[in-house]
Amino acid sequence: AIDGINQYQLVKTDQHIDKSINSTLKGIGNDALHNLKKEGKPFPQFSFRDVNGKAYSNETIKGKTVIVKCWFIGCTACIKEFPELNALVAAHQDREDLLFLSLAQDDDADLIQFLKKKSFAYEVVGNQTAFMNDDLSIRDYPTHIVIGEDGVVQRVFDTVKGIENYLGYQTQTENEELKDDQLPPQAPVSQLR
Repeated sequence: AIDGINQYQLVKTDQHIDKSINSTLKGIGNDALHNLKKEGKPFPQFSFRDVNGKAYSNETIKGKTVIVKCWFIGCTACIKEFPELNALVAAHQDREDLLFLSLAQDDDADLIQFLKKKSFAYEVVGNQTAFMNDDLSIRDYPTHIVIGEDGVVQRVFDTVKGIENYLGYQTQTENEELKDDQLPPQAPVSQLR
């Protein structure tokens, strides 16, 4: 990973390599490509109510950048990144144009009990298994989706570092005009993310 963003290069593997290694590598590549294909497309229509009763929809998030975390209580990797995500929310707490929203598979009652033990600064929406599977086609957890102010998926990350870098870039562009030579390089076609 370069600056928390995965970079991939296609290489031919030795024909005598263990087939499970080839299968694993192919799966990682397919998942990365799957997520890349979400970028540039409108976020699906939704209407959610978080565990505190607050409503969210495509209309209520217009004009905001939304960071969506997809997770579930039994996902160790999902829970392990809570402190980093909480720090990220705290670092951007004054930004009214930014919303941190999480979609969880678990029901509201289980989430409320769980969140009494584990602090999580995102707004938490429960019972979203069907939406994550059917509408978002999420394959891996955690997955983070950045929705732009226009409702279009800007980026899909599997690490907090990717979100941090994205938000750092966004903050810079708000504060100063960048010249073309200061923009991050466009990834070559051979790189999936």
